Amino acid sequence: LPDQPRPFKLPMAQLLAYVAFTVSNLLVYWTGWVTVWHMLIAVLIGLVLLGIFKIFGIFKHEGKLNISRSLWVFIYLIGLGVISYLGDFGGIEKIPADWDVLVMAIFSGIILWLSQKMALKVSNMPKIEKEEVGYL
Repeated sequence: LPDQPRPFKLPMAQLLAYVAFTVSNLLVYWTGWVTVWHMLIAVLIGLVLLGIFKIFGIFKHEGKLNISRSLWVFIYLIGLGVISYLGDFGGIEKIPADWDVLVMAIFSGIILWLSQKMALKVSNMPKIEKEEVGYL
């Protein structure tokens, strides 16, 4: 509902989103390479299942999946895996401590920018009526 009046506007929303995303990525990174690669395998299994469900019609979603608009997610997951593998937390220790925070901050900024550039445009979104949204 892009035309819905919004009485509250979060100050510095972009900066807060960037800081929150960077901290979240650091938390994942700090869990260590073993946890990160297990997470990546679980996400890969989920993507394979999603593809199977879509191909065989098990997935009853009426719209298309817009895979081209979600390519940033794959770049994000691969980058997170590479940084974790190269890092100090169970990885091969090619990114030294303290530098890993800088690397993750830069990576997070790039991914955040890329995700916003690849986001589905409002004109391409399915029309949602106010009656369909329970909380309005």
